[in-house]
Amino acid sequence: MTRRDDTAPGDGIPAAAAPLRVSRRTRRVLRALAVLESANGWQVARAARFTVSGVYPVLLRLERAGWVTSWWVPGPERRRRVYALSHAGRQGFADLTERRAARG
Repeated sequence: MTRRDDTAPGDGIPAAAAPLRVSRRTRRVLRALAVLESANGWQVARAARFTVSGVYPVLLRLERAGWVTSWWVPGPERRRRVYALSHAGRQGFADLTERRAARG
């Protein structure tokens, strides 16, 4: 199992071999990150309108697929993990949005 490295964006988490499954929840997280640009898990959950515990598995799956990058930032009380769409994530989300619009 790959250990998360606390020092750099991307964390060296390997990309998943399987294609990304894009559920409604995944689309909501992608949309939230597209609007927020970068945010911690709580902010993403709030923007996507579901629980904090529900957002982390989606963020991890997106990160493993290479659609999201993350890094640690110091906070007033403790450090926080911040997430943002990668270039592949922005492109993938744009493609999903375009395909969805084409379907009507």
